[in-house]
Amino acid sequence: MIKFRTTRDARKVAGDGMEVRGGCGYIEEWSDARVLRDAHLGSIWEGTSNIVALDVFRAIRREQTLPVLGDYLHQQLQASAIKDHERHLLEVLLDKAIESANAVAKDPACEHDARRIASGLYHITSAILMAWEASRITGDRRRLALAWLVVCHKLLPSIRYRSVERRRKRWRCCSAKRR
Repeated sequence: MIKFRTTRDARKVAGDGMEVRGGCGYIEEWSDARVLRDAHLGSIWEGTSNIVALDVFRAIRREQTLPVLGDYLHQQLQASAIKDHERHLLEVLLDKAIESANAVAKDPACEHDARRIASGLYHITSAILMAWEASRITGDRRRLALAWLVVCHKLLPSIRYRSVERRRKRWRCCSAKRR
């Protein structure tokens, strides 16, 4: 899951770094141009983000990694010193992410959703771990603020975990009408 996001995000981060430096970041005398080229190697060597997202679900099927991740994240939520309503929201989002990931892992016909669901699973994992870290760092609420930024900007806007089953039924109905 981390390989999926880092190979995908490296190009954006390197490009933004080059943009910060303006023209100096573009010319070859600075390291930015090399860093930008190197950022593309992850997706070239590992495969596109779609391929790596499919690898996430292959690992879930083959190694049964999702229950382990889910249990671990639930433990981190229980150990974190956040408000009950915040914990409840994160638990609901986590359960929806796990449900959606299970649906994709169980049915290869749902693999068209792999990248979206893998991103959602990554984002809920990030939010929970940052909330847990925030409860361990006394007097510093920045990690918790970052966790809520992930929730507000990456998870809640479209509720990425609409039932895959519902979408699959709608897709099958549409494809049956096309025949």
